[in-house]
Amino acid sequence: MNDTDPVERVLARLDGVRRESDGGFVARCPAHDDSRPSLRVARGDSGNCLLHCRAGCSTDAVLRSLGLRMSDLSAGDGDRWQRNAAGNRGGTNERAFDSANAAANDYAARLGKWARSWTYTDAAGEPAGLVLRWDKPDGSKRDVRPVWRIGGKWRQQSPSESRPLFNLDDIGGSARVFVVEGEKCAELLHSLGFAATTSSGGSAAAHKSEWSSLAGREVCIVPDADKAGERYADDVRGICEALDPPARVRIVRLPGLAADSGDDIEQWLEARADRDAATAELRALADAAFAAEQDADPPPGSVSLADLLDDGSIMEPPEVIESGMVGYDRAMPHGAVEVGTITVWGGEPGAGKSRWMVNLMAAYARRGVRVAYLFGEMTAKRHSQRLLLAQADCGSEILKSENPDNRGRLEGAAGEMRRYAHNLRFIAPRLTLEKLTDAAKWADVVCVDALQSVRIHGHPHRHEELEAMFQHCVSLCAERGTVFQMTSTIAKGEESKSRGLHSAFKGGSEIEQYADFAWFIEDASEHGVQQVRCLKGRDGPKRPFELHTGCGGLRVCTVPPKEGGGQWM
Repeated sequence: MNDTDPVERVLARLDGVRRESDGGFVARCPAHDDSRPSLRVARGDSGNCLLHCRAGCSTDAVLRSLGLRMSDLSAGDGDRWQRNAAGNRGGTNERAFDSANAAANDYAARLGKWARSWTYTDAAGEPAGLVLRWDKPDGSKRDVRPVWRIGGKWRQQSPSESRPLFNLDDIGGSARVFVVEGEKCAELLHSLGFAATTSSGGSAAAHKSEWSSLAGREVCIVPDADKAGERYADDVRGICEALDPPARVRIVRLPGLAADSGDDIEQWLEARADRDAATAELRALADAAFAAEQDADPPPGSVSLADLLDDGSIMEPPEVIESGMVGYDRAMPHGAVEVGTITVWGGEPGAGKSRWMVNLMAAYARRGVRVAYLFGEMTAKRHSQRLLLAQADCGSEILKSENPDNRGRLEGAAGEMRRYAHNLRFIAPRLTLEKLTDAAKWADVVCVDALQSVRIHGHPHRHEELEAMFQHCVSLCAERGTVFQMTSTIAKGEESKSRGLHSAFKGGSEIEQYADFAWFIEDASEHGVQQVRCLKGRDGPKRPFELHTGCGGLRVCTVPPKEGGGQWM
C-alpha cells in the first residue's frame, strides 16, 4: 500500500471493498451497521479522496469511525500520515482508555448521549465489550459504535476476530440456543425465556465471532426478512455445523413477515396481541423444525458417513479383482482393477482392442472370475477361436492344417480352456440396457465390445444414448460392484501418439465424466510391442504398460520392464 495516497489509506481501513466499473470503489460504511456496502470511495481531480455514504452518514462521521481527519483525504500530506500510521494501524482508532465508561463518554462528547447499549462478556463472565447505539428522532437506528477491551485497555474499535457472543453468560448450558441478528432481538427473546444470542458487527461479520460455545447444541436461527438476514443465517449455519461436535442447526423463518421488508422478531411480536401465545407459537415452530428432520426417514438407498466411519472399511484398501495380467494389474493404483469401476479402451483400427479384450476376459475367467462378454463385432465363435489360438500360441493357419501334431496342439489347448470355460459367457447383439443388467446379475466382470454397440430405445441422439448407458452402468457398479471393461470406437483426429482423451474416443465427453480409467493402445512396433497409455486415471499415477504380441496371443509388461525384459504374462 502507498501510505501517501489518500484513496489507498482510506481503502486500507475499510471492509468489503470492491471495485466498480467506473474505477471507483464501494465498501461497508464504518459509521453505521452496513450489511449492504453503501460507502462510495472515488478519486477527485486533484488526487484527493472523495467519500459518499449512500445511507446518509456524513463524511465527518465516516472519518471519525476510521480514526482519520479531513486533511487525510487530501493528496500531498504524506509526512503527517506516516507519523499517524503507527497509531492507526489496521483501520482502527488506537486511542486507549482505562475504562469502558471513559471510552463511551468520549463518544458521547462528540455524538451526544447514546440511546441504547449492550454489554458483551467473556467466558469468565467479565465485561469484554460494549455496543452503543444512537437513534434518529423517529426512533430508527442511526449509528452503532463499538468499545472493546483489547490488550488490557478499552478501545473504540472491535477485535478483528474471536469476539465473544452476546449473552454468553446467560445461554449457559441450554440445550437449544436461538440465534438472531442484533442485540435488541436477542435481548427480546431472552425476556421471553429463550436462550438467545447474536454476534457483534452486523450481518456480514458472523465469521469474526467465536461460536465454539454452541458446539453439540441445537441452534435455531431466526433470520430477518431480507437478503442480508438470509446470508447471515447461511453464514451462522455453516459455522455451527463445522464445530466439533457439530451443532444441530435449523432455520426458522417467522410466518407473516413481508419478503425483503427487513422485519425481524420485534415486528413479528408486535403483530401479536398475546405475548404468551406468541412465545408458545415460536417454541412450537422451533420444535417442529427439529422434529420434522429428526423423525423423517433417511433417503432410500442412502448411507451415512457415520456408518462408513463405524464400519472402518474406508481405512482399508478397496476390494479388487486380479486379472493375472501382471503388467496391467501393476499399472492400476491398487494392484488390480477395483470392483465397481468402469474402464474404457481405445486404439486405432487394427490396433487389437478386441484381441486384447478377449484375452483379458479369459485371464479373469482362468482365475475363477465370472465374465460376460457382450460383443457387437465378430461372433462368439470367432472370439473363441482367438482364445484357442492364443492358448495354443499358434497363428490362424494351424486351423487349416491336417498335421496330427497340430491337431493335437489345438485339442490340448481346448482341454486347458475347458477348465475355466464355464466362467466365460458370450452375449450377442443387439446390446441393450436389459442385457447389461442380466449380465451384471451373473458376472463379476462385464465386457462391452464396443460401447457404441449398445442401443437404447427413446434416445434419438447418440450422446444422450451414451449418457443413459453410462448412468445405467454406474448404477450397476454401485448396486452390485460390477466391473465394466469396454472398448470404444476411435474419434476422427490426429495421429495416434498425439491423441488425447477426447480425440481417442467417440463420446469422449461421456467417457471423461463417467469412466474411472481410460486407456489407449498404440499401433504395434516392428518388434510387435504396443505401448498402452493411460489417458484418465481416477487414483494414483498414470502408469503405462506394454503389450507383446506373439503368434496368436499376447503378453503384458509394466513399463519400464525389469532387467532381462520384464515380467511377461
